Amino acid sequence: MRELILIRHAEAQAHGGPGGDFQRPLSERGEQDAAMLGRRLAQRALHPDRFSCSSALRALGTARLVAAGLGVRPERLLAEERLYLASAGDLLAWINALPDSCRTVLLVAHNPGLAELATIFTGRALRGFPPGTALGLRFPLSHWASLTPGDARFEFVELPAGQGSQP
Repeated sequence: MRELILIRHAEAQAHGGPGGDFQRPLSERGEQDAAMLGRRLAQRALHPDRFSCSSALRALGTARLVAAGLGVRPERLLAEERLYLASAGDLLAWINALPDSCRTVLLVAHNPGLAELATIFTGRALRGFPPGTALGLRFPLSHWASLTPGDARFEFVELPAGQGSQP
């Protein structure tokens, strides 16, 4: 069994200054939402074998706050430039290359890639994937490389406060 938690970075400030989109930090609300998401995921007793994120400032900020809530040491975070604005296909290739020793993986990245990937895995289109949302998926497989469309079992969704019902 494999477990994948897809997390869209929390709300970011509208402008990143000289660094542009890549350097956009979390807004105050985004920081609050990411910290709360970490605490809510901790209640699910998640113990990630791998915790990776886009190296964009807003994704890294989200990952750090979620990690703190989960009790994951910051040095265990893997910021990867190739996850920045990655397409669903790029994300799938990244997942397929994960070592099988990783049973639970948390991934903080961006839309539209995350929403499209979730649709591929579950076979159902999301109504939305707001910033600061986590989507838990399970795969009845032994190898990440053998994932195919429709393999996932939807486990949970954690939405930021005030975001309504499931995507």
